Amino acid sequence: MIDLTYAAKGTFDQNGKVIINVCIPTETHSGKYQKEIYNMSKITSNGSINAIFCHFSDGTSTAMQHQNFDYRLNLDIYAMKNHRGATDFDESKDDAVFLFFHNTSFDESDRAYYFEQIETIYNDIKHNGNQAHDGVATNAALSNPRKIGMSLITKMPVTK
Repeated sequence: MIDLTYAAKGTFDQNGKVIINVCIPTETHSGKYQKEIYNMSKITSNGSINAIFCHFSDGTSTAMQHQNFDYRLNLDIYAMKNHRGATDFDESKDDAVFLFFHNTSFDESDRAYYFEQIETIYNDIKHNGNQAHDGVATNAALSNPRKIGMSLITKMPVTK
């Protein structure tokens, strides 16, 4: 069985609302989860790619192991921080890359690395499905656990 810890399922709509369920445990009442959300949408040689990056920490340096999509994120596309060089999120597109990066340090070099790789990541997910991996070492302090979930979320159909 493929380990999908950190991968996600979700949708977005034409009004900028995003609902994502990540394969990690729900947050406890102690509120130990910390996150920063970034728009990392990008113009590539093949057109634009919508991308959302979530820097995540649970206060430990231990990787999670989980089998259910229990952690819910409700996001507003217009309230996200923009990564340097990102373009506007295009709600007319049918999908978006969602990157969920579990690390104790929220370092910009990690975001920059994944921003540069958006097109490759998008194509990999399109061909091989949602997945989770060890995060690549960047110039950031090598804090742990450095795990990344890479997923596609889809646009909700408009109902009339």
